[in-house]
Amino acid sequence: MDFFITQIKHNEHFYDCVCVNYPDNFFDWKITIAFYIAVHYLKALATKQGVVLSSSHFDVEKQVNPDKRNELGLIRHAWDWYYNLYLASRSARYSGFTSDHKTYMATKEADFRHCEKCLRKFKNYMKSKGIDPASNP
Repeated sequence: MDFFITQIKHNEHFYDCVCVNYPDNFFDWKITIAFYIAVHYLKALATKQGVVLSSSHFDVEKQVNPDKRNELGLIRHAWDWYYNLYLASRSARYSGFTSDHKTYMATKEADFRHCEKCLRKFKNYMKSKGIDPASNP
């Protein structure tokens, strides 16, 4: 679990740097970083519970989605927050591009604002499950 806690801290530091230093830019990257923070929280919880998660996002979805096997016992809201981050990250990386960069960035900014909320709620849920990077030096 220590590896994933270390990676959470690393990703959160990068996320904070990008958010503070570029508040009006790089929304696509901020979304992607937010998703990978959530991925490592999920993997830390899985390790804590003795569950081995797949390296494939598609297979992880089958493992932890409450409508499927839900090997981690996630509540519906936690799954929804994680899955929203996943979908926004895919969109930021692979779709939604337009010839009008201003429109694209406005869309990504709106997506990012939603992702900020999802990440905050997901992190709070994970802390309630005992995954708290602040308590691990």
